[in-house]
Amino acid sequence: MAQQTATQWLRKEVSKLGTRSRFYHDVMELIDEAEKREKEQITDAYFEGKNYGFKENAEQYYNETYQTQAQ
Repeated sequence: MAQQTATQWLRKEVSKLGTRSRFYHDVMELIDEAEKREKEQITDAYFEGKNYGFKENAEQYYNETYQTQAQ
């Protein structure tokens, strides 16, 4: 089972509130942007760590660790 990022958890929790209001759609747009930024931070940190023997591909790491939970 893949791990869950904070923004993935937030998306799931906000979705439980209902999808009819404009507020919901505004919040989901903010969460989309937060997920992009979070992914960038995770892959950047992982890339920096590769000098210590971690996986070569930060994008691959993110996808293997978090991608199945997204959306």
